[in-house]
Amino acid sequence: DGAAPSVLQNRVSGTRECAVLLNCAGAAKVNENEIFDNAGDAVQVTQCAVQVQQNTISKNEGKGVWAQGCDGGLYTDNVITHNGSAGMQVSQSQGLQIEDNRLMQNEQG
Repeated sequence: DGAAPSVLQNRVSGTRECAVLLNCAGAAKVNENEIFDNAGDAVQVTQCAVQVQQNTISKNEGKGVWAQGCDGGLYTDNVITHNGSAGMQVSQSQGLQIEDNRLMQNEQG
């Protein structure tokens, strides 16, 4: 139906790779999830103008949130802690609004 992908109000744990992987050419939402104890990155976003809001992301072996090749997006009110790599990493992206997140005790900030 052309609707933007949404990942809303889930508990995601125990995956062997990335817990939430979005590779889309439009808008998407990752809101109000608990993402923890995964072997890879918690949230990886490629080429999406995504909303990542009010998530609790902790104890993943990889990055908490990784945005790459994105044009626009809102990353706000997330708690990102105790991940094995960067709490949040942005690569080759522009126009992202990143505010009011709490990043604590991640391996790389």
